[in-house]
Amino acid sequence: MTKAIILAAGFGSRLMPLTANVPKTMVEYKGKKLIEYEIEALQSAGIKEIAIVGGYKFEVLKDFVKNRFGINRFFENANYAHTNMLHSLFCAREFLCECEAQKCDIIISYADIVYFAPCVKLLLDSDAEFAICVDKQWQKLWEARFDDILGDAETLKMRESNGEHYITELGKKPKDLSDIEAQYMGLFKFSHSFLGKIIALYDSLDKNAIFDSQPYNNIYMTSFLQGLIDKYHNAKAVIVSGNWCEIDFRSDLEIDIDVLVNCDCCQKDNTDKKCGSIFDEELGLCSHERGNRTNGSLTKRVANSTIYRKKTNALKKGAVIWICGLAGSGKSTLAKSLTNLLRQKFDNVVYLDGDELREIFGHFSYDKNGRIDMAIKRAQMANFLSKQGQIVIVSTISLFNEVYVWNRANLQNYFEVFVKCDFDELKRRDQKGLYTKALRGEIENVVGVDIDYDTPKPNLVLENSEAKDLDKKTQFLCDEFLEFYTNLQQGSNNDK
Repeated sequence: MTKAIILAAGFGSRLMPLTANVPKTMVEYKGKKLIEYEIEALQSAGIKEIAIVGGYKFEVLKDFVKNRFGINRFFENANYAHTNMLHSLFCAREFLCECEAQKCDIIISYADIVYFAPCVKLLLDSDAEFAICVDKQWQKLWEARFDDILGDAETLKMRESNGEHYITELGKKPKDLSDIEAQYMGLFKFSHSFLGKIIALYDSLDKNAIFDSQPYNNIYMTSFLQGLIDKYHNAKAVIVSGNWCEIDFRSDLEIDIDVLVNCDCCQKDNTDKKCGSIFDEELGLCSHERGNRTNGSLTKRVANSTIYRKKTNALKKGAVIWICGLAGSGKSTLAKSLTNLLRQKFDNVVYLDGDELREIFGHFSYDKNGRIDMAIKRAQMANFLSKQGQIVIVSTISLFNEVYVWNRANLQNYFEVFVKCDFDELKRRDQKGLYTKALRGEIENVVGVDIDYDTPKPNLVLENSEAKDLDKKTQFLCDEFLEFYTNLQQGSNNDK
């Protein structure tokens, strides 16, 4: 017997505003929610017991799945905003131990993928202790999704033994296409006899270690799977050929899996037996594709006039998030929290603290002119890093028109945030007594007292007079930036 668990704790910030009121897995693709595809595929393949791990909008997900499918096994990752899928899986430790005790194998499924029963049946047919679904026809799907397929794809290398393929590496950054023999889908199976070793490996992880550049709380599932591969060398590849899709961006919702599958059906007798189109040996394309490729990128399928609006990889181009506010407004706290949140998904996020940069650049006076000069230096550093493809988060006072003008003229993908806070609250938070001393005339050069500031006209005003709900404010800030960034890149692509 085999059970299944779906890891559905994610928010899906890159799908905003579609995920404003529902979790990522409840976004609709072609008229059906993602989790409906997953549960229907598992049930159609004969899986009778399915558990769900939720997080963001947990009660919304729970109510829908209960009412729609009658499923009653739920586990919650309450810390979903600060952890990845591995920790979601072990929020259901009780379920894993139950499978081991009852000698039930278990299928683990990501919640942001669309797949169908035949894929699940292939996984069920495998008698391996550890089996992973991989797609050898991944390239067509990635070409439909991205301009730079290497930017988002991950390595997957295999060895052959007695006609079977075993995975030796997955989840790394590829140097070229030769590093990608297939693509990991996010669907795999553990045998009941192997579950004890999996739990033991998880329990043995060093909580102070770094795993593929990630701390323990944010360890990627693929990093953990690689640990199993390195230790046991038993990860059998269950090979599929398309007929699935990952939904991570709004543009993914426009991809037609059926068309991609049809175009994979071309036979060497020059006829596509499923769709009746003619295969062009010289071009390596069927008539669905022939004449509709530009520089190796799928742009249009004549067969059903589906347009693929290709999307540059999110956060692969540099940007600057400039978080400004008066001393004590909470800008640094928000900036650090945002940095941690973005780093859960992206590895090119840099945080620049205003005070720390003062130490690097040397002394600048604290009068208005000195503060402006210092702010421009910070902005120049941010500009340098963003041009290298970094997402740079800056927390600073710098509330002067000269700075705003320079930034907007020079910084690419510039997102300005003003953290607003009542002055009485600023004084209450002021442990050093700067505002009180400045108001008494005991010290000078305090912005907001004897140095006037210019209120910005930012992309986002974040009210922070009440120092609470940091996680919610951080998530809101993150969502607003990602929507801004995505719209900016889509506009840039449309202009080309």
